[in-house]
Amino acid sequence: MKRDWNKPNIRDAYKPVPQAFDKAVSATIQSLPKEGESNQKVKRACFFFGAPRRMAIVAVLCVLLIGMTVAYAMTRPVILNWLLGYGDANPFLEQSAQNITAENSADDITARINGVVYDGYQFAFSYELENDQPDQPAMVVLDGSVLVNGQMLGLNASMYDPKLVPDTHQDILPVRRNPTDGGAWSLPIRQELSGTVTCEVTFVIYRPIKDFVVVSDPEDAIYHLDAYDADEQAEILDSWNTLRSFKNTIIADRTDNDIERWSRDDYTVIDSNGWAYMSERDVGKEWDDANLFNLRETARIPVTFTFNTDMAIVYDFSDVEDIELSDCTMHIHRLRFSPLTTIVDISLIPKENSKAAAQELSKRYGPIDLLDENGAPLMYADMDYEFSPNPWTTEQWKDNGGWACTYSMEMPGLEAWPESISIITEREELLRVKINK
Repeated sequence: MKRDWNKPNIRDAYKPVPQAFDKAVSATIQSLPKEGESNQKVKRACFFFGAPRRMAIVAVLCVLLIGMTVAYAMTRPVILNWLLGYGDANPFLEQSAQNITAENSADDITARINGVVYDGYQFAFSYELENDQPDQPAMVVLDGSVLVNGQMLGLNASMYDPKLVPDTHQDILPVRRNPTDGGAWSLPIRQELSGTVTCEVTFVIYRPIKDFVVVSDPEDAIYHLDAYDADEQAEILDSWNTLRSFKNTIIADRTDNDIERWSRDDYTVIDSNGWAYMSERDVGKEWDDANLFNLRETARIPVTFTFNTDMAIVYDFSDVEDIELSDCTMHIHRLRFSPLTTIVDISLIPKENSKAAAQELSKRYGPIDLLDENGAPLMYADMDYEFSPNPWTTEQWKDNGGWACTYSMEMPGLEAWPESISIITEREELLRVKINK
């Protein structure tokens, strides 16, 4: 997930602490003696660095609160940072995250898996790539398959794009190594999994045939620093200084941005964010093609990791019996909620078996929406996910030999878990299911 210059990464390190801790601090403060209350113990220890004891305790608690905020940002499972885009997660969602420690190295690149979420249907994992020779960047690609208990399974294709290692951007907590992070999720798992599962993924290292060339756009932030505040300017300059520190990288003049010419001369063209440009001659090629982007494969890094299937969190209501409505029958094909996927596939079957009747149902009920117990729309995780662009579709097609108005949607997992979820149309609530935490 690429970072946005308008959202400096250093700020993302300071997220709210868990609600339970916040409440505990508030309760402790409220329990302290108020001004004027008779409490001999407080009077005997009246001042702390010139402040009343009550205020001193509040100050100490504030320091603890800040410390807990930083610690929470640093210790929260990395997989949730990827799934949620550094958004807030409630404690229930965090129960599904598993911290993983698995790594391997080759050609000065270390790849490590640092988190997994499994929902009984598929799993997602986050990873980190580190370059032990940071002045010699390389492109690293996650192979599009994973071994699950010895059986080959596909990974989501949109996730194994090439990543420049080290990252040109400032790290979340400023350090010198500038790791590159990412994630992927598996395709649906057909085999039955239980207990501990062993997986193996492979990262492929590519290095330029000649050098990298940074071709900048006139609209790049570096040429419009006045549009950013001081913190953002510092990060932009940090990124460019990182690019300039690479020994195998040329910074092209801003007017010399002819990608095709550089490519014809066997250079690997990247932009200021480290993304590779595809020349016209490479359109349609896959990453396993030789000399793609004027890169050559130098090594592969297999990484083996395990996760526990018993930690899967999923609410599957697919076996709910048909529900009789006033003018139709609602049949649930699939209704499933997990940290990774939100799947709704239901049909409204008219009393009369005809296309016209199904179309009338579609017009009568309109689009559907998913709401929590407070009537607010569900919030989905901000992960890189190829979800349905229009989750409120209504279509008419034959359902078990008859016509039906069908609602079908697939979205990312939920950002936070509600108490209940309702499926509602413009006309009425079709179904409400309770989430048992």
